[in-house]
Amino acid sequence: MFGELLEEEYDGTGACYSQDSLTFLDLFDADEYAECRVDNLYYLFASKEEWEVADYLLRLSLSMAAIDEFLNLSMVCILCTLRMEH
Repeated sequence: MFGELLEEEYDGTGACYSQDSLTFLDLFDADEYAECRVDNLYYLFASKEEWEVADYLLRLSLSMAAIDEFLNLSMVCILCTLRMEH
């Protein structure tokens, strides 16, 4: 009984197909940046706000060149600088 894996299956429910029983979140938490995300959930981004801008730009289906052009606008650079100072 101890150490025995018990499973119940129900029609129409999700199933785990991982052969090693690891979930995506397990792998996500084990990557090289996991420790950085302890203090900043949005790491590799500096903040939630920075992540929101990146997410929005990517959902616009712009080319990487257009996104680079936007990010290099003087006003955006100034806003980024001001944000980093606070």
